[in-house]
This record gives sequence, structure tokens and C-alpha cells, in this order.
Amino acid sequence: SSLDEALKKNPDAAIICNPTSLHIETAIKAARAQTHLFIEKPLGHELSVCQKLKEIVDKKNLTVMVGYMMRFHPIIEKIKMIIDSHELGKVISYRAIWAEYLPDWHPWEDYRESYAAKKELGGGPALTLSHEIDLALYFFKDLKLISKEYCYEGPLDITTEQSCRFNFQTKDNAKVEIALDFIQSPPARTLEIEFTKGHLSFDYYKNQLTLNKKNFLELDSFDRNSLFKKELEYFIHCIENRCTPSPNIDDGMKVLELIES
Repeated sequence: SSLDEALKKNPDAAIICNPTSLHIETAIKAARAQTHLFIEKPLGHELSVCQKLKEIVDKKNLTVMVGYMMRFHPIIEKIKMIIDSHELGKVISYRAIWAEYLPDWHPWEDYRESYAAKKELGGGPALTLSHEIDLALYFFKDLKLISKEYCYEGPLDITTEQSCRFNFQTKDNAKVEIALDFIQSPPARTLEIEFTKGHLSFDYYKNQLTLNKKNFLELDSFDRNSLFKKELEYFIHCIENRCTPSPNIDDGMKVLELIES
């Protein structure tokens, strides 16, 4: 019935999935009890408080994984291979869009009361939809923030930004644009990558990858829940084999660093 009571049972691991603003506070308590951590994305709502958690887990040699499950999507894995192999040459530009209408997420509840709608709970599209920033870091390792824009005006009654845009640059001078919002309906989630030798596009809702305008890979029977299964199986594997997971606490902190830059 309480966190303290649970930790007295010496659990191997804790899954941190409360509101974003409470992630680090809860994770620190669990880490001090020598518990491995799976932390739902984003790692936290402020980079400064994450450093204290990192010091504890490093000292105690704990496994910490952040729940950016899109890294386990089969099409994302294929895109990673294409980028790393340079089979389409160098990346020139990268553009990701994720646009959702927040009231549609949980129609049975008042969206205004959700953590995603409240700044004090770590909500807003920049943090809540930060999968896209994590994926860009997954593909390119390092990003330099060029500019960002937050828009607080829109149809929603929330205290966070309603949309935001980021412009980054890779170490190879490729342009990376990421647009996130809580106001578009119907939703859209797409990725466009221009290479020196071709073009790639991924439509998340169609489960379709296109190369040079030709259908390359389409998942007819994709089960979204498989992403969550894969990441938890991988987390357990990392605990048992004492290996550093990906994404880990450093990856989660990089996302926050770019958002706060």
C-alpha cells in the first residue's frame, strides 16, 4: 500500500510510471534500496534533479532503462540499419512530425486533469512526445540545438505548450526538424529522411516504410503491445547479464538537455 512498504520486500526492480514530475523522487527512493529501475519516458521533467539519481545508480551499479519503446519497433530498427550502413549515402535532412489531439487520448476522462495537460506535472508535447527526440539521438548520437519554438495558444485548456518545434544539426551537418503538438485531429506521425542517394519515409499509423517512393516494408499484423513486451524482456536481460541498456539514464538525460537548452 506504500512505496516504503514495497521496498522493504527487497524487489529486484521497480517500474516508475507515475506522473513525470514524480519520476526522479520515486526513482531515488528505489535506487537507495538497491533496486534496478525501469523509468517511463521522459526520465524526468528537469535535468538538474536527474543528476542526483545518476550519482546514486552509478555508485550502486544499478541497471536503469528509460521507456522509449519506439527503439524496438521493427521499422525503426530497419531505418537504423539503413542510416548506419550508408546504403543510401549520407543523411541530408530529417523531419519528424507527431501530432495528436490530447482530448482523444482518454475520452472517458477530462483531459485537463491529465498529467500531460499540466506543466507542474511535467506535461506538454515536448516531454510527453519526446520519443521523436530520443529517436533522432538514437540515429545520430549527437545533436546540436539550433532553435526551438513553443506555442501556448490553441484550442486546449492546458497549462503547457500546445505545440513545439525543434531544429537540430548533426555532427555531419544534416538538418533535423521535429514538430510535436497536442491539437491535430486526425493524428499524424511521420518521418521523412533525405539521403544523398535516395529518400525514405515512415508512416507510423500505416505501419509502412517507403524507399524512393516504393513500398519497401509494411506490417500488416503489427501489435503495438509487442514494443512494450520487447523493452521489458530486454530490461530483464540487462539486469541478469549486467549490461548497460539502450536507452539508459544518460540517453534520457540527453533528451532533457536538448529540450532545456
